[in-house]
Amino acid sequence: MIDLNSKKIILTLIEKSCDQEYLLNLLNITKRQLHYSILKINAYLSSNEQSVVVQNALYYSLPDKSKAFLIKNLINGKIGKNYIFSTEERQKYIFLMLLYHVNTYLSSLHFLSALNISKTTLNNDIKQLELLLSSEDILITYTREKGYSLVGDELSIRNFFLRNLLKDLSNNLDDTFLYDLFLNQEKVDYLDIKNDINQIMLKNEIFLGEKRKKEFIYTVIFLLPRMTKKLEYIPVISIPNKIIIKLKEYHISSELLKLYKIDDNTYEVQYLTSLLLGNSVGNRDIKTVDQELILNIVQIILSRFEQLLGIKFDNNDDISKKLYSHFRPAYYRILFRLPIINPILDKVKEEFNKLFLIVKETLKVIYPIINNDIPDDEISFLTIYFAAILDENKISTNQQIVAVIICQNGIGSSSIVYNRLKFLFPDFLFLGPMETAEALELTNFFDIIFSTVNNLVFYNQNKPFFIVSPIMSDEEEYLLLERVYSQINSYLTYPKITDLIDIFKKYGTISNENGIKKELYQYFYKTDKNTTIENQSLGIRHLIQEDLIQINVSANDWQSALFTAALPLLQKNYINRSYIEKIIENVNSNRTSFLITKNVSLAHAKPEDGVNSLSLSITVLKKPIIFKNDKIPTQYIFTLAAVNKTSHINAMSELVALLEMPDFYEILNTATQANDILTFIRSRFP
Repeated sequence: MIDLNSKKIILTLIEKSCDQEYLLNLLNITKRQLHYSILKINAYLSSNEQSVVVQNALYYSLPDKSKAFLIKNLINGKIGKNYIFSTEERQKYIFLMLLYHVNTYLSSLHFLSALNISKTTLNNDIKQLELLLSSEDILITYTREKGYSLVGDELSIRNFFLRNLLKDLSNNLDDTFLYDLFLNQEKVDYLDIKNDINQIMLKNEIFLGEKRKKEFIYTVIFLLPRMTKKLEYIPVISIPNKIIIKLKEYHISSELLKLYKIDDNTYEVQYLTSLLLGNSVGNRDIKTVDQELILNIVQIILSRFEQLLGIKFDNNDDISKKLYSHFRPAYYRILFRLPIINPILDKVKEEFNKLFLIVKETLKVIYPIINNDIPDDEISFLTIYFAAILDENKISTNQQIVAVIICQNGIGSSSIVYNRLKFLFPDFLFLGPMETAEALELTNFFDIIFSTVNNLVFYNQNKPFFIVSPIMSDEEEYLLLERVYSQINSYLTYPKITDLIDIFKKYGTISNENGIKKELYQYFYKTDKNTTIENQSLGIRHLIQEDLIQINVSANDWQSALFTAALPLLQKNYINRSYIEKIIENVNSNRTSFLITKNVSLAHAKPEDGVNSLSLSITVLKKPIIFKNDKIPTQYIFTLAAVNKTSHINAMSELVALLEMPDFYEILNTATQANDILTFIRSRFP
């Protein structure tokens, strides 16, 4: 019988053959546990008259016929028969039963039969689940009259389900296995409901990304019984009813619920509307009742981002259109406090640390509008989007092999994946990024498939299939290069680092295996990591010099203040006079405001307006001056000369951090010499 580890190994071996070390690290298990899992897989294959896993030394692979058999049984759910649940899976399954069977009497016998466990195990699982639910103030109660049930705020119960679903859909396995197993056992017709939703959306021209649509469909299926019960809870919608009833999403929700005989519950229509709004793709070209609001917020975000980075986008309209597509659903997720999970949040924070902080600071400008904090997961999605905008990696290609990119995530993730793969494989012609259905219609036009999730339908295409992350380490990129070029029979090959390590071990002792692995990856794969923006970006300590700091500066008006503030850069030939003139002209002609926080202005123009070298000056005015287009006076002027849109990201991130330190303003106000300010900055950012 198959269990969780066996299932993960099957999915991995379907994707690729691999060695023992890879599986041990992937599953975080011992060699003995791995051996036990392989035995389970082989027993399952043998019982179905299929060839077992091939083990060559410490290398594992699946015969083609066995692979095809497993893919088929994973898709049709047969592999779930007699499945052995892990502890975590049992707890999830118990919760799904409690969630779904709101109209049904549930006894312990129902759980024991579904999970095939002892009563002691069931009691322990329920206790562990109760601990998890307690953080959401949700209880599991039992009475003879009603059996087992969930008690608590209905929105909290639904959000707990949504978070679990999002986590499972967000991992590389795109794992709906447990949910499908539940629906099969309960004999729920998933396909009928899916078709109903698809037809209504198509008729009303509402578009959800592939992943978001899957989330919505599973949510509707599992919550339908609760919607029919007419449970009382505080409505999630926090916008006027006269606005929401004009939205297309509201009418779709109403039509869908009527289809299932739920036609007199305003709360449920509003709830379903909130889910649709939080998942549907925004389209700036379609006139909606909320279009002006979302466009205004998008422009506020873009302007603030430009202010903080000291840049001006030439293609503002195109960027605004793309950002609208991402931000409209994000706005409603934030507004309605809908759960959101970015599976690569930690990678984004690590790879784009400074940019993440700048985006986080950027979004503070809309807090008064949304009246909510913005989760880091949401910020990280926007960070990926802005990273894609700033990515100036343009590579010419001699294209031969055609590859398709399947990405179920948003515009930012898709762009990052596309740009990185385009860099790694400059000899490939790339199609996409696109969704599964679109790619399946183009199977005759591509040779290789790259996907951000493990998508079983592509294994039947008899084409090389590779799972990639939007953000990859040197090791991950090297291993991808090695696998891709080995499968396409290219003359270009990459040595296996693990093989090299084994050779080294024959002739000596390795005291730090991970260290030498890392160095070998860097040696053989000299990646152009400056395309990830931040490694080529200088910090503020590299830009600030003592003779670029001015204190107690007198100015008669805002023009003279801006000219004087930029003068040290001109004197060192970091800028031309035309750059200062352009700064002043921008304020005069296009209502530009440089004010980035109270009393602080970041003056700048475009690189082509006369920048010779990346630089930054600091000027403290003796008396604050109100600039044209501002209502708040400026006392501190930071004049930025940027050579492009990315090389100063670190410096701007650190400047934002400085501007949140009360001590920094104190030193600006009390310093008697420029070196006092310089010393303070270098002490904070050594």
